[in-house]
Amino acid sequence: MLTGEARGQVALFLLLTLLPFSVLAPLIGPFLDRFRHGRRWAIDSTMALLDTIVAAVTATVFTLPTVLLLSFVVGLCQQLGKLALDATIQEHVPGDRRTSVFGRSETLIQLSWVLGGGLAVALPVREDLGMTVLAALMLGWLVWVLRSSRARGRVRAAAVVTQ
Repeated sequence: MLTGEARGQVALFLLLTLLPFSVLAPLIGPFLDRFRHGRRWAIDSTMALLDTIVAAVTATVFTLPTVLLLSFVVGLCQQLGKLALDATIQEHVPGDRRTSVFGRSETLIQLSWVLGGGLAVALPVREDLGMTVLAALMLGWLVWVLRSSRARGRVRAAAVVTQ
């Protein structure tokens, strides 16, 4: 059972962690909607950038706090990315094909986990090398995502102009 002091600390922790989200979310959402690709693209790009930065910092300074930070950031970014992917599928895929698309996306996510685990097993046991490979892969992925979304934007703009 919590004492009065412990209850106060828990309440303060909850207030400090939840208040920024409840105040900032209504302000940030409309701002993100102004992006050409929308809120989901902004979230995905920001999460990929954040993952890449934290992986590079962890590769440079491999300590317990940086590994814990990387674990937290990767878990958070993974969940936000999955949320954005699911929302995109629900919005843009017709209902009769939605189940198939969800199945394919889940399969690709699981294959990514398997490939990541296989890469971890294949690399020698040197944390600096593993984190450097991770940071390089994340940087390559970030560049690919940003370039492919820019190319899709040009294709959509050309389609609108020709109509």
